[in-house]
Amino acid sequence: MSRAARGLDGPLAHESKIYCKMICMAQQTPSDDLTLRPFAPRRGGAVGTTLLFGGTFDPVHHGHLITAQAARELLGAADVLFVPASRSPHKAQARPASGADRLEMLRLAIAGVPRFGVSHVEVERGGASYTIDTLHALKATYPGKNFTLLMGADQLPKLYTWRNVRQIVRLAELAILARRGGTEAVFSQLREQWTDAEIRRFRDALLETPGVDISATDIRRRVREGLSIDFLTPPKVVDYIKLHGLYEAQ
Repeated sequence: MSRAARGLDGPLAHESKIYCKMICMAQQTPSDDLTLRPFAPRRGGAVGTTLLFGGTFDPVHHGHLITAQAARELLGAADVLFVPASRSPHKAQARPASGADRLEMLRLAIAGVPRFGVSHVEVERGGASYTIDTLHALKATYPGKNFTLLMGADQLPKLYTWRNVRQIVRLAELAILARRGGTEAVFSQLREQWTDAEIRRFRDALLETPGVDISATDIRRRVREGLSIDFLTPPKVVDYIKLHGLYEAQ
C-alpha cells in the first residue's frame, strides 16, 4: 500500500477510515499504462508552499478532503487553500448552489482541520473565475508567498485554452493528480500544444493520491431523489444542505 493510502492522520483520519477498503482496493489495481510514484518533496519546488485547490465544490465532499490532505503531506506543502470558483469558465451547470452557500459548506467541512483554509477571492470577484486573475490577487495579498496549483490530469488536454496559461505555469508550481489507468493517454494529447520540456515538467509533477470515488454530481442527484448522503460529505455539510434545501429541485 502506498504512503498516500496509509499516511492520513489528524482530524481527517476518522472520516477517511470509512473509505479504507475502497482506497486499498484502488491502490492494489495497477495502472495499465504508467507506473505511478509518490511525488517526493523537492528543494525549491513545492516544499513549504501553499497548495491551491480550486473547483466549484458544489458541494465539497470527502474525496476533496482526503485528496487535499494526502497531497499536502506528499508535497510537503505548508498548507492547503481551497478556492471555490464563482463560475467556472470550463464547466457548464444550470443551477449550482450560490457562492455564499459553497463557501459556508467549505468552512464547515474544514473547521478545526490544521493547515486547511478557504479563500473567497473568486466568489467575491464574481463572474467567470480565471486562474491567472486568482494568482495575481493572491500574490498581491501574500507577497513573497509561493503557490502550487493542484489539478487533475484530465484537465491537461484543455490546459492550453486557459487564459494566459504560460504565465500561470511561470507563477506557480504544478501538482497533477494522476488519472489511474488513463494518464498516458492524456499525455499523448499534449504534443501539439506543448514542448517536450513542458511535457516533462507535467510528468514530473504527477501525484498519486487515494482514489476515492465520490462525485458532487452524484451527491446532488441523491439529494434530488431523496437518498442519503451520509458518509459522502462531512456531517455538518449534510446538515447545512438539509437546512437550506440545497439541490432538492434542479
